[in-house]
Amino acid sequence: MAILEELIPANLDFYRTPITTAPPTPKRVSPSIPITSAISAAAAEGKKLEKPGKTSIYGSVSTGDIVANLKAILAEDEDGARVVLSPEEISFVEETDEKDRVKHLGVFEIEIKLSGASNAFRRTVQVHAQN
Repeated sequence: MAILEELIPANLDFYRTPITTAPPTPKRVSPSIPITSAISAAAAEGKKLEKPGKTSIYGSVSTGDIVANLKAILAEDEDGARVVLSPEEISFVEETDEKDRVKHLGVFEIEIKLSGASNAFRRTVQVHAQN
């Protein structure tokens, strides 16, 4: 565990292509307002705009992807290369749609606990939009 804590950086970055959706078509509110005037549905109803939701991504970032990344980092060190990691030893701290993967952009905390170890440690995974 000491080797892992020393070698694994605090933040792990992953890049995925975001799924873009077309904005909703504005409704025509009144015959007196020209059709070329764009009024959002929320504005037409007099409601406040809500904060945008989570941005979905093509593919996902799974515990298997994280392990592959960590193995590449550990392989650069003689002691780190001897550490055996598996996806079952990594879990997302916050509840996700699927317990072993995330499917949207954001920052997620993971917990790493080797089999037989008494303690676990945490790192941050950030999923960025790929250009």
